[in-house]
Formats: sequence, structure tokens, C-alpha cells
Amino acid sequence: MRTKIKDALALGASIICIALLIFVSYIQIQTHAYKGLIWYGLLIFILAFASVIYVRKLIKNNANDDQNDDSDEQMLKLTDFNSRYLNDIWKDGFTAEKPEWTKWNAPYFNDYTAYRSFSSFKQSSITEYLLSHSCKAITINDQAIGMVSKNWIDKTTLWLEIGIVIYNPNYWHGGLGTRALEKWITDIFSEYPDLEHIGLTTWSGNVRMMHLAEKIGLKKEAQIRKVRYFQGSYYDSVKYGILRSEWKKCKNK
Repeated sequence: MRTKIKDALALGASIICIALLIFVSYIQIQTHAYKGLIWYGLLIFILAFASVIYVRKLIKNNANDDQNDDSDEQMLKLTDFNSRYLNDIWKDGFTAEKPEWTKWNAPYFNDYTAYRSFSSFKQSSITEYLLSHSCKAITINDQAIGMVSKNWIDKTTLWLEIGIVIYNPNYWHGGLGTRALEKWITDIFSEYPDLEHIGLTTWSGNVRMMHLAEKIGLKKEAQIRKVRYFQGSYYDSVKYGILRSEWKKCKNK
């Protein structure tokens, strides 16, 4: 990004200098003062040549950015958990005593457990849940960085909610959560043709999750005030949701 800005500024400066030199040359020709015109012409040629180089660099950088975007889209996948992905999740999310992600993922339940060994983690109820049909691993370059989930509030009436956790804070930026959740919603609507609504519940202390939900088009459907007590303060339970028809409109924009 910085290189592109520098090239763009250099291109702009070159164009301005060329315009000034042409203007000065025109004035001198009009006044029959021909001294220095050869040097002006040489400078104009050099600056024009430099401008062409900057233009080519900007075009190349834009093309590279497009290619990187395409490769990024291919790198992020939602897939079934296996032993290697579980190991990734254990290392990132369940070895420390107080990992960062637990401060935002319903910390008021205070039910986090650290596992000293991968074998003990594999025997846990967490692994059982991750391996269930309710979850998919979020992978980047075939490394698991988090999970998405779906849970029936009432399967009889087709009331379903989703969730997402990215365990490593290094992946909390760059739009990975946005892309993963968008793909998850699309996959769920495809898997359940009769499903008309997908919900997501968070708490008012998790501003990132609220922003993510609103960013991808979910509507705030309910806010139950002061029902989550955490570290001496009350927070709200916030419910988001989207209809199938609304999701189609979002994707067609």
C-alpha cells in the first residue's frame, strides 16, 4: 500500500512538473526567448519517461493485489475437523491459562479449561463438539485458526443460530472472520432449503462481533438489557438475524 501511494504521488508530481515546464516553454516561445528550451524539452522527456514507469508500476501493483485477493479467497476454507486441525486449535486456543479469545466469547460463563496435552484435549467434550456436524474448521493455508458452529434452538420450527470463534488474535484483522461467516451463512442456507432465518447471539461487551454481524447484513432483532453480569458490570444480550430473502439481496449487491 505504501509503495502504491509513493508511486502515485511521484506520478502526480511528474505530471505537474511536465505541465509547468510546458507552460514556461510556451511563454518563452511567445516572447521569443528561446534560451533554455532545449533543457526544458529534455526535462519534459525524462519526466514523461518516468511517468510511464510509474503508471506501469501502479498497473502491475493493482494486478498483483487482484491476484492476492483471489488467492486469499481460495486459501480460506470451511472444512470438517481432523486430528491435525484439532491440534492447531488446541495450540492456539486451549493451552494458555487465560487466552485472549476467552475475554470475548461469553466470558461470563467462566467455563474455560486449559489442557496441558493434546491427548487430554482430544478426550474433552470440546473436541467431541468440534467433530460433530454442528462445526466446521476455519482454515487458512490448510491450518485451522478457528471454528464456525450452528445450533438448533428448535429444530421442529427450524430456528437455528450460528457462532464463530477465531482463537489466534493474529487473525482477528484482515476480514477473515467476515469471509468465514459469510461463507457459513451461504452454506447453511444451501444445506437447509426450508430454513428461512439464521440468528446470531452475542453480548454488548463484544463490540467486534456486533460490528461483524452488522457489516455482513444481519439485523439487530432483540437487545435484552442487563442480563449478562461480568466483572462488576451488567451487559446486554444482543440478538441478530437475517432472512433468506435478505441474504440473497446482500449477495446480489
